[in-house]
Amino acid sequence: MPELMGRNNKSFSCVMRVASGCILAAFLLLSLMALVVVVPGCGEKAQKPAAFDGETTAQLEQAVREAMERDGIPGVVAGAWVPGRGEWMAAAGLADRDTGEEIEATDLMRIGSVTKSFTGTLVLELVDEGLVGLDDPLAEYFPWVENAQDITVRMLLGHTSGIVDDYENPAFLDIASADPLYRWDPEELVRASLGTYPEAVLGETCVYSNTNYVLLGMIVEQVTGMELAGAMEKYVFEPLGLDSTVFPPGPEIEGEHSRSYVVAEGELYDMTSGIDPSITWAAGAIVSALEDVKVWAEALATGELLEEATHEEQLRWIEMMGAEEAGIGYEYGLGILKLGDFVGHNGEFSGFLASMFYLPSQQATIVVLLNCNANPVAAQDLFMRIAAILFPHEVPDGW
Repeated sequence: MPELMGRNNKSFSCVMRVASGCILAAFLLLSLMALVVVVPGCGEKAQKPAAFDGETTAQLEQAVREAMERDGIPGVVAGAWVPGRGEWMAAAGLADRDTGEEIEATDLMRIGSVTKSFTGTLVLELVDEGLVGLDDPLAEYFPWVENAQDITVRMLLGHTSGIVDDYENPAFLDIASADPLYRWDPEELVRASLGTYPEAVLGETCVYSNTNYVLLGMIVEQVTGMELAGAMEKYVFEPLGLDSTVFPPGPEIEGEHSRSYVVAEGELYDMTSGIDPSITWAAGAIVSALEDVKVWAEALATGELLEEATHEEQLRWIEMMGAEEAGIGYEYGLGILKLGDFVGHNGEFSGFLASMFYLPSQQATIVVLLNCNANPVAAQDLFMRIAAILFPHEVPDGW
């Protein structure tokens, strides 16, 4: 997640140093004209889901157009589902600036740190099976990690382990900048960590760090005897029917997908396959599509894959370091983020941005997927705008 959520999925070298900029007026015009609202059917004999009323739909479309114009976004895929009120999906702009191909609601896109919610839930499923204990010390799995005897699985899940993110290590950044397609070994990522934050109180201070989730992925592989991709398929993707969701083996995206773009020195650069996802692995590698992300957001928030008591543990919140200063009010559970009354996760990887949240009181889901990170919080901002349109009396002031 951008900014508040730390250093996850940063771009490397001058091409990948994201700076504010704007897209040519002609390109923006083409993108805005390409706004398509999609309300899919549910089967040959099923009636189409009800759309929102005309005024609401117009406001949602306008929010997408404004976000594209403001943040220079080539393509947006977004959706909102509110039982009893309506459903809306939109695909706006371009999937590929070079060919002019329009983005589709079914296009695959990287979802970055949303991956953490998958990894976290997978670990909690293993807790339900008795293969992992929430209060197991890390020393039972990897005693070579600093303070491993004092750090628990629960702390890794909630970012309260105090473990520093590997992005804090200049040597790590040097390698990543020199060779963005370098294939990282998970243990190598962990060893790139500098230890623990001196101001962190174990179990209490929530400091966002990819390294926590790399370690969790390593624990999954150790206790299941499976590669993480296979464990994801068995424990998460298959049970929920997430046919468009993959844990990729390399930087290429297989299947119909959007390109992704970063801005550096006022120019857009295609970074779709420019960084090997092993650099974030269990913390940020997953590729998915709109409707799969919608299914996942609901399953995550409702604890569909977990025992009730385990899901209750998942929803014990701790305020994230920096949340108060940011004025947004983020809290973190065990692989899940809370923003206001919404629960879900944000993500960023190699130019792609994702934001998915579920509102339990309304059983409502909102998903935003973008293919440019010129504004690193653009997906979060558009999500908040959509939420404010749909729930004007239920969201905090300023949304």
